[in-house]
Amino acid sequence: PTPHETNRAHIDVWPNDGVDNAIRDIIAIGGSLKHAPTLYPRPGSYGDEPPAIDWAVMQDPFGNEFCLVEVLTREERDAAMASGAETDHDLRVAAGKTRSHS
Repeated sequence: PTPHETNRAHIDVWPNDGVDNAIRDIIAIGGSLKHAPTLYPRPGSYGDEPPAIDWAVMQDPFGNEFCLVEVLTREERDAAMASGAETDHDLRVAAGKTRSHS
């Protein structure tokens, strides 16, 4: 693609050490965060369907996009659903996928 085009396809990367750690490592080697991490689907967005993944969209130094994806456990899904959290960050905290702001 040219510098002004978005890739027509991209890969999903399943990090071994969580989405947050992968974001940190990718940024350290020259990549960037395009879409902040969130749970998908967001609780309430598709009726009672619980979130299934924690994910973020990244770009390599050339602008190629890829997703970081981690499947939620039943316990993580249940915790997010029970939390009543309204922000992406708070949902991820409830699911145990990131730390609370200190």
